[in-house]
Amino acid sequence: PRACQVLPTACSILRGRVEVEGILHGKRSGQVSLLKLEAGTRLVPHYGTVNWRYTAHLGLLVPDDVWMHAGNESRQYRQGEVLVLDDSFLHSVEHNGTGPRVTLFAN
Repeated sequence: PRACQVLPTACSILRGRVEVEGILHGKRSGQVSLLKLEAGTRLVPHYGTVNWRYTAHLGLLVPDDVWMHAGNESRQYRQGEVLVLDDSFLHSVEHNGTGPRVTLFAN
């Protein structure tokens, strides 16, 4: 995948790990990818598909004023920091900043 061309070390660490790419409880257990969100974008509130895993978002390129809302909490994305959540809770993202937000996503 293209993300592995950009982040070969991350891919080599995560590739093949049952916790990330395997089958658990009869379902695909996860993925690793780069997520890009353009300025002015809002992801509508949504739920993940299972309640037995967490998702992690490592901020690689993060302008100011990009937020994740989950349950009754809100957290600002920050470059170099990880946001972790149980995505079975209702969550959304709003990008009020300028320029794209890029995260390394793993679940």
